[in-house]
Amino acid sequence: MGYQKKYTESYPEKVEARIAARKAVKSGFIKIEPCTACGSLKVEGHHPDYSKPLEVMWLCSKHHQRLHQAIKTS
Repeated sequence: MGYQKKYTESYPEKVEARIAARKAVKSGFIKIEPCTACGSLKVEGHHPDYSKPLEVMWLCSKHHQRLHQAIKTS
């Protein structure tokens, strides 16, 4: 079994949230915003709650990584 298939089977809620957010951005329903921490325009979407796929926090790679590190240690 390939990595992608394993990941999809292990984390279906994450995959579904990402797909929904991507479609919403593509259709113009949600807009990509600057990083909420530093204002950078090169951002990644973060889902605080996968059951709310259209609620996306926009963070640059550095701040996204820091958020996940903080979540792990709490």
